[in-house]
Amino acid sequence: MTVVRATLGLLAALLLLIPGAGRAQGTAVTGTINYTARSALPATAQVTVQIARADPGTFPQVVAEQRFITNGAQVPFRFTVPYDPARIDPNGTYIIQGSIAVNGTIRFATAQPFPVITRGAPVTGVAVTVVQVGDLPASSAGTGMLALAGLLGAAFVGVRLLRRAAGPRG
Repeated sequence: MTVVRATLGLLAALLLLIPGAGRAQGTAVTGTINYTARSALPATAQVTVQIARADPGTFPQVVAEQRFITNGAQVPFRFTVPYDPARIDPNGTYIIQGSIAVNGTIRFATAQPFPVITRGAPVTGVAVTVVQVGDLPASSAGTGMLALAGLLGAAFVGVRLLRRAAGPRG
């Protein structure tokens, strides 16, 4: 019994010496998010950047996300979205998508997918452009559902564009 304990203790110590053993090593997608509209954001604007799996024929599934308040800064905003490589299927298609919300209302969102991570797509220097989604109602009634509908619409457009870019399968 003492030999078994000593062996297990030695194995545990060796695992601690191997970098990344026993835990998933994380990595990240980095880049900037920008828009071309000539308007300044308030200091309380919130930027959201997400990595999503967007295989053809499926609804995008978010695998990682970063959110931050602009604190008066203006575009372009730098982002770093850490993700767990264990959640990435090398045969899957991944995109990065973003939005900028003001007072809980999404004012800018991605209109096209930005491929990342797999199939030769980048993980650094990704330039995400968001477009103005219009002035949503100022009242709090229903704006959450409108924002969700806008994001779902943008995701749908992104999947369609990915399918078109992938071409026919055979």
